[in-house]
Amino acid sequence: MRRVRWIWVSSVLIGAIVWICTPAVAQEGNAVYTGSLFLGGHYTGIDESIKRVGEFNRGEEEGMGDVGLYVLGRRDFNMFELDGRFYDPDEFGFRGRARIDDQFKLRLDVQSFQRQRATDLLDNMSVRESKDREGIAPGGKMITNEDLDPTADYGYNRREIRTQAEFSPRGADWLTLRAAHRTILESGDDQRVSSGHCSSCHMTSQTAERENRTHALTGELEADAGKAIIGYEFDYRIFQPDGEVATVLFDSASHPVNGGAGDEFASRLNFEDSVIGYGALPEVEKMAHALKGRARLGNGTLVGRASLATTKNKDTQLEATATGGVLQYAVRTSAKTSLRARVNVRRVENDDYFVDVPTWRDGRGGGGQDFDYLRLSAMTRTELSGNLELKWKAARRTTAKFLAGYESIDRDNVPFEDAGETTTRLIGQAKVTHRASGQATLRFGYRLELTDKPFTHYSGVYETRGNGVLELNDVSNQAYYYQREQLKVMDVTTEPTSEHRIDASVALRPSATVNLNLGLKIGLEANSDLDSIDYERTLFQPNATITLAPDPKWSLYGSYTFTMDESNLPVLVPLMDG
Repeated sequence: MRRVRWIWVSSVLIGAIVWICTPAVAQEGNAVYTGSLFLGGHYTGIDESIKRVGEFNRGEEEGMGDVGLYVLGRRDFNMFELDGRFYDPDEFGFRGRARIDDQFKLRLDVQSFQRQRATDLLDNMSVRESKDREGIAPGGKMITNEDLDPTADYGYNRREIRTQAEFSPRGADWLTLRAAHRTILESGDDQRVSSGHCSSCHMTSQTAERENRTHALTGELEADAGKAIIGYEFDYRIFQPDGEVATVLFDSASHPVNGGAGDEFASRLNFEDSVIGYGALPEVEKMAHALKGRARLGNGTLVGRASLATTKNKDTQLEATATGGVLQYAVRTSAKTSLRARVNVRRVENDDYFVDVPTWRDGRGGGGQDFDYLRLSAMTRTELSGNLELKWKAARRTTAKFLAGYESIDRDNVPFEDAGETTTRLIGQAKVTHRASGQATLRFGYRLELTDKPFTHYSGVYETRGNGVLELNDVSNQAYYYQREQLKVMDVTTEPTSEHRIDASVALRPSATVNLNLGLKIGLEANSDLDSIDYERTLFQPNATITLAPDPKWSLYGSYTFTMDESNLPVLVPLMDG
């Protein structure tokens, strides 16, 4: 029913454009109408699972109609255009554009598609403790898993409507008013996985409803003063989740093997023997203001923008505020060269959050510790970036671009409060395009990035045997789990300190009916500044595309891409509280 209603609403919106604009186009004068109709069909065959290779396919093994329609009408400065395609009930798109007397412009876009989501089978969540190092004698502790909906087909439909309008008052064409609205609707099912209160003792998978709505409004005022253009823009966006929240029963606090020691476990937990919701998304609201301008300065053009944006979690009342500005200057320095310089600065401040937890082992030996803390956000930061790009026409058929850039991110509270650790990055890039003849075009690009102190998780991934000695608790003369942080090692990150990128391609046109494109992308990443591993990643991606057009009325297109992506980052699964 929802799908039918959605198609009906979309059709009404598209039809409104035709109804509004047809009279303007069909006024006395030379009105011109053109159009085309596409009729076809398609069939999808499915062999086992298509969740990966067919991520954006409905997954229905059936034949279905395929329809496309295009209509264009125009007269003088009036026009309307409709372009639509229906592929299946979940995948279709319409686009409508209109212009009346060159004063009013309207655009409407409707898009819908289906996304498949793979299922986590939890096969790696089945472990049992061993009493010996050989793994022969089973222990009592274990990790188990349970799928409450093993036949679920996860995925969702995404539908989007964009409406844009532009108006210039008669007699005041120096003033332009713009307004836009955007709606995103997501409907389907997600997989939710929860863990029991014993860290990872019991994993539960179940289906959770996805019903998300996003609405965005934009208003813009722009004035053209001749040598300068200034404007103001306001944006408002709200995200509203409306699906049911998944719940899980957290067991009574007790020993996982013998069921005893209830009081001992209860003294360490925030809750027990309770049905708790999890995986819920918050309602988020964002408002942004921006002042922007463009002006001629000397032989070049100066563009600037200053912005203020506030994002608020309406469930927790936490806010993040971002202020920033960007300046760009572009100038042609000679007949063969041009320069572009860009500077960007941004400050983000994210609210701190106080975490209140029960007193650990309250009233028991070795307890009484207060672990309340103030969560300081790693998002609070100052960002600065700048680059200089030179474009050079080296010869009649050869063009080169060179770029040098600098970026820095100063995080206030990383890796600890007021640490102020700064990540810096140096960037160098070169691109060359050479048209060897009318039948061949060669392109080559190289990019180098050198990063100092990339964002890293410091000494917190796993423990190693023999790493340090636990300090015993003063009261009970014992060691507890919270003290085992001393045993953790391994700084880990997927951010490289050096990165090389090569992108080369050649476009060949051996005849008027054949186009051939060959390309190769190579990426090399490395980070040798970590304490336990040397991170490396290699990307190798050749591709080929051929287009045959023996007749102007039809063409044949084919492409092939091979990707080899290899890295050595370890994957660690926390087991048995440690």
